[in-house]
Amino acid sequence: MTRSVYCSTCKKEKEPGREEESRCKVCKAEARKRNRERKRAEAGKLPWGAKKNLCSCCGVIKENVDATYCHACTRIKDKEKRLRLGIVTIFCDCGKKKESTRKIRCNECDNEVRREKNRQDSRKYRMSTNAYKDAVRHLTFKAIEKGILIRKPCEVCGSTEKIEAHHDDYHKPLEVRWLCKKHHMEHHKNRINEDK
Repeated sequence: MTRSVYCSTCKKEKEPGREEESRCKVCKAEARKRNRERKRAEAGKLPWGAKKNLCSCCGVIKENVDATYCHACTRIKDKEKRLRLGIVTIFCDCGKKKESTRKIRCNECDNEVRREKNRQDSRKYRMSTNAYKDAVRHLTFKAIEKGILIRKPCEVCGSTEKIEAHHDDYHKPLEVRWLCKKHHMEHHKNRINEDK
C-alpha cells in the first residue's frame, strides 16, 4: 500500500522521492524541532539559544548580545581587574590627586606624555620626509649654540620674543632670515597660497 502524494500536516504535494513518508521535508523538520524543544522543557533547560542573551555573571538579559556580560557586570569586572593589577589609585606617580580613578595619570602628566609622544612622532615624520632639511636645521641650531649665528629681532615687526631662523635656500644653511613665530607661519602660509 502506497501513501498519498500529499503531506499529512500541510496538505501540500510532497517532494519527489518521499512517497513512502507521511510528511514533507519541511513539516518533518519542524516536528523534530518541536520535539527537541519539548524534551529540553521537560528536562528543565532553557530553550536553545536563550543563554546567548543572558549575562554569564548575573543571568540578566544582556544589552549587547555579542558581549559576555551585561553593562553593570562589565563595569564591576573592569573595576576588579584594575584593583587586581594595582591600576586604581587616587594619586598620580607625581604625587598629585587624579581627577578620576579610571585614569592612570593626572591631567598634567597625561598632557606631558601626550606632548612627548607628539614630539617623537614629529621627529619620525620629519626624518622620513625631510631628512635633508632636518640636517640643515640641526646645523643652524648648533651654529646658534656656538655663537656663529646670533639671533636678531624679527625682520617684520622687530619683536625679540620667539625668534626663529627661516631658510629661503636649504643649500645655504648659515644664510637665514630672523622671523618671530607669528610672521614665520604667515610667511609659509603666503608661500603655500602663491604655489597654488
